[in-house]
Amino acid sequence: MDQQQLDLARQVGDGTCTIDVRVEPPTFKRHDEENGDRYGESVEVRFEDVDVATGQD
Repeated sequence: MDQQQLDLARQVGDGTCTIDVRVEPPTFKRHDEENGDRYGESVEVRFEDVDVATGQD
């Protein structure tokens, strides 16, 4: 997350939101005999209706 995204998150405050996450594959190859080739492609996931509360307890 870059600084602009962090600033926006602070402005939004408490509430319910959708969070989109994208993970790029590593620049080095991940492989082992048990699991085979792993993490070779980008992955995107969306978390909907996430309750967010700012501040600390």
